[in-house]
Amino acid sequence: MKVVIACRHGQAYKNLKNIYGGKGSGLTDDGIAQVEGLSEELLELVKYLQLPVHIYRSCDRIHVKESSEILREKLGLEEVETDPQFKPIRLGVFDGMSREKQLELYPEACEAHQKWEKGLIDITESECLVEGAQPALDYYEQLKGFISSLPEKGIYILLGTRSDAACLYNLFQDKSPANYMQYQYYDFGYAEAKVLLERGNEHQMLDIKEVADRIEQAKNASQTGQAETTEAVNVPSQSDDEGEVDSDDDIDI
Repeated sequence: MKVVIACRHGQAYKNLKNIYGGKGSGLTDDGIAQVEGLSEELLELVKYLQLPVHIYRSCDRIHVKESSEILREKLGLEEVETDPQFKPIRLGVFDGMSREKQLELYPEACEAHQKWEKGLIDITESECLVEGAQPALDYYEQLKGFISSLPEKGIYILLGTRSDAACLYNLFQDKSPANYMQYQYYDFGYAEAKVLLERGNEHQMLDIKEVADRIEQAKNASQTGQAETTEAVNVPSQSDDEGEVDSDDDIDI
């Protein structure tokens, strides 16, 4: 089973100024607490599934690096990995600017971007106005290639920026920018996580909090001798050396 988890960093000081991209900044106290909370939810999933765990960060921007190190430490991992395919989208002239500055210097491009965020126009009608920006389809295919390259057995925690997480959110639902009006804006909250569960040809996306709730329900059901059978996608709690699942340990989520 492959479990891919898209996570956004915790709140950073730059977020208080509404700055997009740039070199980044340290986490606020709230941001640290947010990532620590996420780590507890991830730890429950990791303990339950008992699969190999990897954490990747998309860049070395301060807030992303600090967030990834908190997760690494809490999950007891030796390292945070990187991959050339998993890196932030290029924002072009918008990089390092606040939304207010974008609107002042590039009003047409900024207004078009806001229309896309509201679902009024297609992403291609917005990005073409931002000089130097990486096309969403190019970025989507880049991340798709990265996820496809990950081994089929494991938990992969992908920690990055809001743009990274938003692209993964679309990718998890097969909403490609190649299809008109499919690629949607999603404003990932701080330290929010979406979980993609893949086994064979089946896949499902869930919020990390929903996964945590279902794991708790499965534990309670196991203690009382009851079996939960109402959901469609089975996620094994453990597997043997050959990758075969003991059906008695399945959780339906």
